[in-house]
Amino acid sequence: MQVLIDIDGTLCFNNKAFFFQLCNTTFALGIPAERLMGMTRTNFLAQPEVIALRSQLGADLFTYQLGWLDFHPQAILAALLIPGAVEGVAQLAELGPISYSTARFSHNQQKHAAIASST
Repeated sequence: MQVLIDIDGTLCFNNKAFFFQLCNTTFALGIPAERLMGMTRTNFLAQPEVIALRSQLGADLFTYQLGWLDFHPQAILAALLIPGAVEGVAQLAELGPISYSTARFSHNQQKHAAIASST
């Protein structure tokens, strides 16, 4: 039996602290690091700097660009391992070969190569 495994929500969770800092840097928001600490996604999206960026870009482009940051190689590599994931995969490996499966894809070859190498 072939076993296919995805990363998101199966093996790892998004590292929100890292993701918010990546957004802060990428979009040059200027939010002090101490203000980002312990923030939820809802809190992050409610920050005045983020609201201003959304207004500047428009909601659709903002959502699109924010979504692509989830695929950023550094965000993928910073993901947090779910407790018990390694043990679970080891148990599944007893049933048959394990393969990684994902829907992460970009038509841009350079972006796709970076996504593939980080996963």
